[in-house]
Amino acid sequence: MRFIRALAHSWEHSADHREWTFHLKKNILFHHGRELSARDVVFSLERLRANPDLYEASWMFRGIEQIGAVDARTVRIVLQEPNYLFLRLLAAPPASIVPEEIVQEAAETFGKNPVGTGPFQLVRLDEGICILEAFPAHFQGRPQLDRVEILLFPDLETGSLREPDWTAVMMSHEAAAKAEALREAAVRASSDWCDLETLFSCCNLLIFNQWQTGPQNHPKFRQALDLLIDRELIVAELGGDRIYPAKGFRPYSPALATLAADSAPRQNRADIAALLAESGYQGETLRLVTTSYHEPDARWIQARCQSCGIPVEVAIREPFDLRTTGLCPRMTACFSEML
Repeated sequence: MRFIRALAHSWEHSADHREWTFHLKKNILFHHGRELSARDVVFSLERLRANPDLYEASWMFRGIEQIGAVDARTVRIVLQEPNYLFLRLLAAPPASIVPEEIVQEAAETFGKNPVGTGPFQLVRLDEGICILEAFPAHFQGRPQLDRVEILLFPDLETGSLREPDWTAVMMSHEAAAKAEALREAAVRASSDWCDLETLFSCCNLLIFNQWQTGPQNHPKFRQALDLLIDRELIVAELGGDRIYPAKGFRPYSPALATLAADSAPRQNRADIAALLAESGYQGETLRLVTTSYHEPDARWIQARCQSCGIPVEVAIREPFDLRTTGLCPRMTACFSEML
């Protein structure tokens, strides 16, 4: 079982994010019946960190300076330097926790007969089949499925096993049209490439820093910017992968296009000026922070704001810089994206 995703119920870290303390959940049993302990966590991570030649994922934990078990359910880890991705690394598959004594007794064969804490336990693995059965003592409750059987096919000569028609289960933007394109390409049996394009749901966000005093804290000022930033126009002028004007976090729906267009605020310079006056705006300069990927959007917003007398300073930073709280006192707004 992966360490962070299921085994640790809480954790704390020092102010500089170098020292971490993790508290394990109680009554987590391995498939062979023993309760998982902090020693298993230490052993599992140390095994990866100390054997880079054996484990490709060793690099994930080479930044650990010290790791130890404080007690049976508490693990303390000290990093060589702050790593804001450390929790993500602990949630990765290589961070799965294994029982120390089982691995030490049969390290070479453990991969063929693994023991973990997951909802299913291995009961058979050979050249033709892998069988998993429900683990009744799983700490989150017995799974609904009793048994999972996975058939293992050996390498076959080309053409001896027909490839399934995966187009029937494809799901994406205009999936039906794409599936039909794949079928036509298969029927033609040509060597030409069949180009497919898929749109992912993603919207850009303009986030205001309300830890800092300034005009961005007034609702009327934000309403003025909302009117000023014409979504239809930025899509038309910048193009690229900007497909639809965002109306919220949910994916664009053609069925709602007319309703959204009718309800969208229309830009009116007089209304914008009135909102700015109500907000008490005195011509302060806004500092917009973003990454190089979003610089065209930021420059477009800068020009639009300046056309209404709102000076905007654009600062381009690396994505990692946007994660640090030290940047907050120096910015008014941040332009980023949300998947």
